[in-house]
Formats: sequence, structure tokens, C-alpha cells
Amino acid sequence: GGVGKTTLAQLVYNDPRVVDHFDLRLWVCVSDNFEMKTLVKAMIESATMAAKEAADLQHLDALERRLWELLSQKRYLIVLDDVWNDQQEKWLELKSILSCGSVGASIIVTTRLKMVADIMGTLPPQCLQGISDEDCWMLLKRRAFGQQHQEEEEEEEVKFPELQEIGKDIVKKCGRIAHSA
Repeated sequence: GGVGKTTLAQLVYNDPRVVDHFDLRLWVCVSDNFEMKTLVKAMIESATMAAKEAADLQHLDALERRLWELLSQKRYLIVLDDVWNDQQEKWLELKSILSCGSVGASIIVTTRLKMVADIMGTLPPQCLQGISDEDCWMLLKRRAFGQQHQEEEEEEEVKFPELQEIGKDIVKKCGRIAHSA
């Protein structure tokens, strides 16, 4: 967690070229709840911006039909964010529901679990990793002190030795988090 999967997906989702490319874009936070009825309702809400429409439909088959109507023959982008479910049969069921789009319809899944990516994916997963301690320290110095040049960075280390120590402690903590994800 914390390496930027959701942030990267948001950048892609909101990029003007992506907005122009797709007929419809849906964002669904999945987390632990991979119940088909809940997911399909969330997709309908995201597509229509109307929670009432999805709430009016009580049965899964009616929800699936409505989602099919919304997605049918459209080039859509669906982001399923923070997916934890690794039950292949549920993924296959969801993929069959979503198979009504036109050529170029796409799904992005963010997950911490490689197995989820392997089950869902048709493309190889893109595994994000933390940056090196050295790069993290350089980034922190630039953000904290606004430095642009190597000479200024070297001078800063002499001017602020107590801040350098604190900064390097921060880098160690951040690095452990990023590398363990």
C-alpha cells in the first residue's frame, strides 16, 4: 500500500486524452466487498450519476441488463480500484457481464495482489515499486528546500545538518513502507 496505484489510475482516468477517447468512464472502489450485485449497482451509479436508478433495481439479472444497456457497443473505461478478491469464478462472471462493449473497451484494476492481476488480466500487470532511498532523499530535499542545482544541494547539507538528519530518517521510514508493498 501507498506506492501510488490509485493515484496513477486517477491520473490516467482524468487525462484529457483518455476522457476524449472513451464514450463512458466508470470508477468503482471495490475493496473487500466483491459481491456481484454491489459491484454492478456501483457501476450503474457511476455511469448514470444516479444512485436512485440502481437502487430501484433489486434483482441481479435486472441490474446486469441495465448495465449491459449502458455499456453495450460503447468504448468504455472501467477502473476497479483496490481489488482484493482472488476467486476466479467471480472474475469470470464479471468479465462476461462486461463483454458487451465495443472494440477498445478497457478495464483497469488496482490491487496489491499479483494473483488478482493474473486472474483478471489480459495484459501483463504493471507492478509499482518504491523509489530508492537516494532518489527519495533527493526528492525530499528539492521539495523541502526548493533546490534546482547540484551545487545548492551540497551547500544545503552544510547549512542545515539537523534537518538533514531528520530528512534522512523520514526517507528511511518512507522507503520501508514503499519497498514492503
